[in-house]
Amino acid sequence: MITGGSEGIGLEMARILRKKKGCNLILVARNVAKLEKAKAELESEVSGSERWIRCISLDVSADFEILSSTFEDELEGETVHGIICNAGVSIAGDVRSLDPSEFERMMRINYLGSILVVKALLDLNIFTQLNGRIAFVSSQAGQLAIWGYGAYGASKYALR
Repeated sequence: MITGGSEGIGLEMARILRKKKGCNLILVARNVAKLEKAKAELESEVSGSERWIRCISLDVSADFEILSSTFEDELEGETVHGIICNAGVSIAGDVRSLDPSEFERMMRINYLGSILVVKALLDLNIFTQLNGRIAFVSSQAGQLAIWGYGAYGASKYALR
């Protein structure tokens, strides 16, 4: 499973896992059109594969109950063996210019969105705990201060 899997780093990770590792994939992202486009691209790149790609349209910043019920409905009978928590958002701006709601939004998506996705899968016993892998995608901005990215950096440091 890759959150934020419809474009950017998430889509490239999906591409590598599909081509080089032959993995089944669950792509999670908000935008249905982008998910379907990513799925079509990935399927066209590895023709004749018996592996499947499933798309789940979901905002990882949603309430925990929504995350849990969506995963329960969408993944009935499936087992997730690996989770890459990649969904994220960045809003540039110095601390004085950003509205406090933007700080909350970045923390909710970049940090809590990752933690709550993992918690939901564990609570539902969908994630295999034997040999399962969890990866959190952070940023160098979570390691050192970059002017204009204080709020983003804080959310990525929390994830770290």
